[in-house]
Amino acid sequence: KRLQLEKTLQQMQVDKENITQIAIKAGYHMPSSFNKAFKEMFGVNPSEYKKSYALKRTQYPNIEPQRIEHREDMQVYTMRHRGDYEDLDVPMGKFMSFVTKNALLSKDFVLYTIPHDNPDITENEKLRFDICAAQTKEIEISEIDWIQSKTIKGGKYAVFLHQGHPRNLLDIYNSIFGTWLYNSNIQLRDVPIFQKFLNNKYEVNVEALLAEVYVPIEV
Repeated sequence: KRLQLEKTLQQMQVDKENITQIAIKAGYHMPSSFNKAFKEMFGVNPSEYKKSYALKRTQYPNIEPQRIEHREDMQVYTMRHRGDYEDLDVPMGKFMSFVTKNALLSKDFVLYTIPHDNPDITENEKLRFDICAAQTKEIEISEIDWIQSKTIKGGKYAVFLHQGHPRNLLDIYNSIFGTWLYNSNIQLRDVPIFQKFLNNKYEVNVEALLAEVYVPIEV
């Protein structure tokens, strides 16, 4: 229920459909039931939220993707972090120890992350964040209960470039959802957005950190 309602809130940010259409897609065929559930979850009714977000949208700078590209499926080793996106140092260190121990680290190594939730919507303790590395070699992970194998889905992606501290990535997401997706009428695919880090804090100053944000879009 929580994830379903959070998805409807995100749809209100990017879709020009009316609230009734969004509610029906989420399985609410009675507007009153949707309004009640939405207000219980977020403290405002859907029409109030949509109106307030329309005002917020005017504050977000316009943004355009660096490119549109088609990607193949990619198999990755991944570790799930649950909790505040600001508290990633320990899980990131743990994951990089796994990478180093299993000789995945090379000059071509790339770190990927998948932020499943929006911290402006989801409570901090319920946030989900995956830290990933490409499966460049086969590793026996059956006895490592905190590492899983998963697929980052291929398909068409709009790719945006972010420079600066990772904690400021939320700003680029606000522009992607609040202006670019809304104004372009492009539809999202139902797969997670992911991030690809092009350098790291040991190579460059934090203000020079580069990350690409891959937004899955319909063909």
